[in-house]
Amino acid sequence: MSDTSDQNVPSTEPSNSAVPEVPAAPLPPENILRGTLLALIVLPVGMLVYLGIWQLGFISAIAGFLVAFGAFFLYRLGSGGRISIPGALIITGITVVTLVLAFLWATASQYVENAPASFGSSWWEIMLNPGFIGAAVSNEIQYYFGDFAWNGGLTLLFGLLGCFAVLRNVFFQARQPAAADPTQPAPPAPPAPPAPPAPPAA
Repeated sequence: MSDTSDQNVPSTEPSNSAVPEVPAAPLPPENILRGTLLALIVLPVGMLVYLGIWQLGFISAIAGFLVAFGAFFLYRLGSGGRISIPGALIITGITVVTLVLAFLWATASQYVENAPASFGSSWWEIMLNPGFIGAAVSNEIQYYFGDFAWNGGLTLLFGLLGCFAVLRNVFFQARQPAAADPTQPAPPAPPAPPAPPAPPAA
């Protein structure tokens, strides 16, 4: 009678059917132009968000955060996932320009009701008129410089607070070295130094 107890003992030998790890697909090269064009969508959207918050009587850091995060997200989406130092600088520039234009636009919105008919007949027509924006901002600086400087300072302060964490993460990612592409051949090894000459025979 044969012993069948060994049939129920699990094998301790390593299995050869283990699935090998598949390396992650490398990211494509950074497309700075496409990333920049896509990130520019933040400019009009950020201005509208800032104006909506302004109309409610607030100057909030959430506007700066949303602008910075939107620029970061859209740039990365358009660039193919990579962010270099130039890309980080582009995101920062778009964020700053959007907040400055949003503040000037919101300042001019206070004068829409008293705008002359020469600037337009509807709210959108007036607010999209560069001549009206320039005249309204000039009037604000000339007669209400204290309020203009105060609101501008608060916009800058809250904007920096709102986008600081996002921009810090952007520059952190930009400083990370790019992963090697496994599909490309490895660079050749440097040649070995020549062997020293043999000493003369005695």
